[in-house]
This record gives sequence, C-alpha cells and structure tokens, in this order.
Amino acid sequence: MHVATSLVYKYNVDASKVVILSPYREQRSKISESLRKWYKCKEIPVTTIVKSQGKIYFFVVSLYFV
Repeated sequence: MHVATSLVYKYNVDASKVVILSPYREQRSKISESLRKWYKCKEIPVTTIVKSQGKIYFFVVSLYFV
C-alpha cells in the first residue's frame, strides 16, 4: 500500500490510474478501509485479481500475503 500512496503523493500520479490487486475479498476490504484515511487515495480502486480481468490500468500494485 505504501507504493500506491507514494505514487499518488510523491509522484503526483492520478489515483484513477493506479489499482491495487488482491487475491482475496477480505483483504480487499481491509485495504480499502486503510486507503480512506488518505485524502487523495480514496479514488484508488482496490479489487480482486479475477474482477480486474479485461480492464486497463497504468500502475498495478499486487499484494500477496503468505
């Protein structure tokens, strides 16, 4: 998540051009909650890998936890 917020705040990337992918729905929910704290990052889509199929994003942040 640090990478996504850095893209938006440090490098002035439009939040709509960034996506955070997670393999699990529960993880997606927790990430979305955390992003609400950051004003500019509220617009970053957080979705599962399956739901992102067929969509185009300029910056993809993929999260996998073991």
